[in-house]
Amino acid sequence: MDTVGLRKALIPSVVSELVIWSVVPHVSYEWILPLVFVGGLLTLPIFSVIRQSLGVLVDGEQRRSAYALDSIGTEVVFMIGPAVGAVVATSGFTALGLTIVGVCTSAAGLFLLWFNPPTRSEGVLDAGQTADRDADELHAAEAAVVASAPAHLQEAASEMAPTVSQPSGLRGKMARNFTWFTAAVAAVFAVAAGSGMVLSGTDVGIVAVLQRGGHESEIGTVFFFWCASSVVGGLIYGAMHRPSRPSCSCWEWRH
Repeated sequence: MDTVGLRKALIPSVVSELVIWSVVPHVSYEWILPLVFVGGLLTLPIFSVIRQSLGVLVDGEQRRSAYALDSIGTEVVFMIGPAVGAVVATSGFTALGLTIVGVCTSAAGLFLLWFNPPTRSEGVLDAGQTADRDADELHAAEAAVVASAPAHLQEAASEMAPTVSQPSGLRGKMARNFTWFTAAVAAVFAVAAGSGMVLSGTDVGIVAVLQRGGHESEIGTVFFFWCASSVVGGLIYGAMHRPSRPSCSCWEWRH
């Protein structure tokens, strides 16, 4: 997206989503593996596009609110999508369901091509201006990444943020390209990766338990309540005046 622009970058995703997910239900297992690998490689980068665009369109204090609203919307999507998908799959319409997913995702990519939201600032700074504004850019980049995390991770990240020195010369120029990757940002990434693994495992575990008990038709209902409780928990936690840090939350709850 940064090199060739949003529209050119999304063309492979728009084509692959439509073709691959329409073909996958009709091929043997040996062909499914390479097809879904390519499909995952060229999947529509919807989260990256939206959150990068929000960082450009929204300024100041409203940026945190925009990222929070995006996170809530994502949670609602995960409430509806898996539930509907589970109902379709357990009803025996897996081929039709995958085809509809591919068509809808490709249509979403076409909408992004038409809307073409900005993903980078319009102004380009020269070398002198860049040197003067390195600190501001560092803080803005770190704030954008941290703001996209849950509130309790934001607090922990802000406490771990170190003071970054700026080296000089060619080495300094290369180092400045990664000045945004501080301990705070690394902590958010690490916790997000771990949480994603836990959520994926829970997702698969729910399906396995219900299938073993002969309640496959109830998968959508279980998923709905699971995601709804996540929304409620997030709202309650966000309303707390004194949220606890992730490193201390387990100890505090046990005592």
